[in-house]
Amino acid sequence: EAPIDTNCIAQSSFDDPLEIVGFAGDSTALAVVQFRSNSTGERLISSEISLLHVPTLKKFSSVPVPMVKFPSVSIHGRRLVFADAEHVYLWDIDGASLVWKISQKKALMTSFSADGTMIAISDGNREIMIRNSRDGSLKTRFANERAQTSQLLFSPDGRTLITATHA
Repeated sequence: EAPIDTNCIAQSSFDDPLEIVGFAGDSTALAVVQFRSNSTGERLISSEISLLHVPTLKKFSSVPVPMVKFPSVSIHGRRLVFADAEHVYLWDIDGASLVWKISQKKALMTSFSADGTMIAISDGNREIMIRNSRDGSLKTRFANERAQTSQLLFSPDGRTLITATHA
C-alpha cells in the first residue's frame, strides 16, 4: 500500500477562503475554488477556479468567474462543472481549458453521472435539467414540486437521479 503524502496540503498557502474540488484523473493536478473577499474581508465578491500542480501545489492555470456555486468533478477527475449567476461551465482539468459555457440563470447544484456523460443541474426555480457533458445539450428537464433542490446524486449505473430538498 502506497503511503499518503501528508506534506502537500501544509505547503499550500492562500490568503482567501479555499474550497478543494477534486483531482485530475492522473492525480497530477488539483482543482480548487479560491474565493476573494472585499477590502474589509467580510463578504465574498468573486472567485477563481485554479489548477494546482501536485505535489508542489503551484498554480499553473486559472479561470476567473464572478461567483462559483457548488462545483463538481467527474469521477475520473478529468472534467469540472460549475455555475455562476448566469452560466454553467464545463472545464477540462487535464487540458486546463473551457469545453463549453451555456447560459442558464440561477444554477445552484451540479452533479456528474458516474460515467461522466451526463450532468444534472438544479436551479432556483425548482427545475432540474440533465445535460450531455460532451456539448451541454439538454437531454431532459423536470420540476421538483416540493422545494428547491439542495443535493443531486446519480446512481452508479446512471439510470436514477436522487434529489434532496430543503422544505
